Amino acid sequence: MTHIPPSEEGPGRQGRRRWASGQSIVVLLALSLLVVLALFAQSLLALRSHRAVVQTMLEDFAAFGAERVATELDRWYGAVIPEHLETAHTAHYSWIAGEVARTVPPAERSLPPGTISAYFSLADSGIVLHRGGADAATRSWIQREVRGHLPSYPPPAPYVVLRGEEARAVVYRREEAYGRESVYGFLLHFDAPVGRYSRIVDRTALVPRSLVDEASSREFFDVGIHLAPDQPPLYRRALPVSTRGPQAWAFAPKAGRVAVSVRLDAEMARGLIAGAGPVTSLDLLSFLALLTATLLYAAMALLRRSDRLSALRESFVANVSHDLRTPITQIRMFSETLRRGHLTDPDDKERALEIIERQTEVLEDLIDNLLHASGRHGSLRPEPTDLDAVVADVIDGMAPFAAERGSRIVLASNDGGEALIDPVAVTRVLTNLVDNAVRHGRAGGIVEISVANGDGVTFTVDDDGPGIPPASRGRAFQRFEQLAGPDPSETGTGLGLSVVRALAQRHGGEARLEKSPLGGTRVVVRLGSPQEMGQ
Repeated sequence: MTHIPPSEEGPGRQGRRRWASGQSIVVLLALSLLVVLALFAQSLLALRSHRAVVQTMLEDFAAFGAERVATELDRWYGAVIPEHLETAHTAHYSWIAGEVARTVPPAERSLPPGTISAYFSLADSGIVLHRGGADAATRSWIQREVRGHLPSYPPPAPYVVLRGEEARAVVYRREEAYGRESVYGFLLHFDAPVGRYSRIVDRTALVPRSLVDEASSREFFDVGIHLAPDQPPLYRRALPVSTRGPQAWAFAPKAGRVAVSVRLDAEMARGLIAGAGPVTSLDLLSFLALLTATLLYAAMALLRRSDRLSALRESFVANVSHDLRTPITQIRMFSETLRRGHLTDPDDKERALEIIERQTEVLEDLIDNLLHASGRHGSLRPEPTDLDAVVADVIDGMAPFAAERGSRIVLASNDGGEALIDPVAVTRVLTNLVDNAVRHGRAGGIVEISVANGDGVTFTVDDDGPGIPPASRGRAFQRFEQLAGPDPSETGTGLGLSVVRALAQRHGGEARLEKSPLGGTRVVVRLGSPQEMGQ
C-alpha cells in the first residue's frame, strides 16, 4: 500500500500565512494613508497659497475698477470745469471793464440744474456775483475759503477746487491782469449731477475687457461715489444682495478728490480668475483619507480577530484531537484485549465492555456537538416528552464520568411532567450542562439539577467550582471559548455552552449564567412555550 505523506500545510502554518498576508494588507493601507495625508497636507498648503493669490487678484480688480471710475470722473470734470471757468472769466473782465455782462453757462455741456448756482469775482471790497444768488452765509463761506487759500495757490495750476463739509465746492482761478490781482470762479454742488454719475459708472469698464463685458461686470461690482470715505455716498450702484469681498478706494483730484469705492461680490467675481472656483480636491482627499483610515482600522480589527480565531481554531483542533484520541485509544485497547482473549474473568469482560460503551457515548457526544456547532443539524421535532425520563437518562449517562472525579449528580428539585420539546436536543443540552459542571466543578463536589415546568421548561444546573467572573460570562457562550477550570489538564472543545444557547434559542428560549448558591456557576436554560417555538 502506498504511503501518502501528511500535508505540510498544517493549521499552524496556514494561520501564519494568513497572519503574514493580513500584515501586508495593513502595511499597504498604512502606507496609502500616509500618502493620502501627505497629498492632503500638500493640497492644503497649495490651497492656502492659491486663496492668497485669488484674494490679491480680487483686490487688484477692485482697485482697477475704482481707478477707472475716478479717471472717468476726472475726465468729465476736467472737461466741464474749464468751460465754466471761461464763462466766469468773461463775466469777471466784463465787470471790470464796467460793462453789464450776462453770464450764460455753456450749452453744449450743460449740467443738471443746481449744479452751479453762482459765478463770482473776488474784489477788494468783497464778492461780486455775476449769476444766481447766495445767502449771506454762503457768500461769507466762499470769500473765507478763497481768501484763505490764495497764499498757497499753486501756479501754474489752471484752477483750484475747495470743498467744505457739505456737498459743495468753490472752483476758482487767479490771474494777474490790468496791473491787479484777478480772482474769479463759481460755486459747484456735487450732489446735483447724480444722473451723470450713474451714466459714468455704467459706461465704465470696471475690469479688463478681455475678461468680461461691461454688462456682466455690473453683476458683481458695488460702486459708490462719496465726498470722503467716511461720509455717505452721493451716488451708489448697489448689488441686489449684500456683497462680501475686497473693497478699494480711489480719488478724482480734478473733482476736488471725490472718493470712489468699489467692492466685489467675491463669490461671483471668482469667475474672473481661472481656477478660482470651488476646490474639490480637498474634499476628495479628505474622503480618501477617511476611507483609508477606516479600511486600515477594519483591517487591523480583522487581523486581530483572525489571529484570535486562528489561535482558537488551533486550540480547538488540539482539544478535539485529544478528546477523540482518548476514547478511541481506550476502545481500541479493550477491544483488542477482548479479541485476543486476555480477559478470562467474566467481571473483567463486563467492565471492559462498559468502558467501550461509555467511550462510544463520549464519541457520540463529541460528534453531536461538532454537528450542532457547524450548523449541520436537522430541524427540531417537538413532541410530548416525559421530562423525568430525559433527566434520569442524562444523570445515569453522566454518572460514570462524575464517579471518575468523585463527584455526585443530584436532582435538587423536579417539577417535570410532560412537555412539548425535542427530546434529542434537550438531552444534548442537559448532557453539555452536566459535563461542564462536572468538568469545571470541584473534584469530589456536587452538581445539582433543577427542573421547572410552567410557561415553558427551565433547567438549572449548579456546580461548586471557582465560578465565572461576570465580565467573562458573555464570552462563555462563544464558539471555541475555553475558560480555565480548576484542573489545567482538563480540556474541552469550547463548544458546549455555544451549542446549549443555540438549541435553547431554536426552542424559542434563552441561556444565561449566574452566580450559584453552591459557590460556582449556575447555568439557567429556559425553553420557550409551544407558541414561542412557532415564532
